[in-house]
Order: sequence, then structure tokens, then C-alpha cells
Amino acid sequence: MSNSGSTWLKVRNRYRIYAVWLLAVVPVAYSFWHYWGVWSTFFGALAGHWLFWQAIVAYLYDKTIWPGGATPEAGNVVRGGVVAFAVTGYVVMFFYFF
Repeated sequence: MSNSGSTWLKVRNRYRIYAVWLLAVVPVAYSFWHYWGVWSTFFGALAGHWLFWQAIVAYLYDKTIWPGGATPEAGNVVRGGVVAFAVTGYVVMFFYFF
């Protein structure tokens, strides 16, 4: 493994808990601010965010990513593609329910 790969793993492992909490709390705050009173949209936005959130968390903790079933043994390209889709979906959820 190259030095840049091990540096990335050290940084990822050191700060992943902060990223996980930030990615979990921001949609809740956003949904309270944006969708208060429209409960079907409120809970739909949270469900969408948390679906993509759990895929990001699974990647950060080297677990099987669901949906998609990308196991840790699947390789960096497959897991990278699945997590890129999850991050894109997570961001798109902020704009979806207008």
C-alpha cells in the first residue's frame, strides 16, 4: 500500500465519527427548518437522507454497503462507485422535495 493510501486511511479513521454525526444531524435540522408541518414530506426527506447515510457509514467503517451489496472484499472501484452514488443521492435529497 502506498503512503498516500495509508494517510487517507488514517485521516478517514480519525475523523469518520464526526462525519457520521454531521451527516446524521444536518438532515434533521434541515427538515425541521424546511418541512415543519408537512409531515409526509418531512419524514420522506429524513428517510431518503438516512438511506443514503447508512451506505456512507458502511463505507467509512468497512462494512457491507446496502443497498448494492458491496462487501469489503469487492474492491475499491466497486465500493467507491457505490459510495459516490450514495453521496450524490444524499446531496440530491436536499433539493428533491421542493
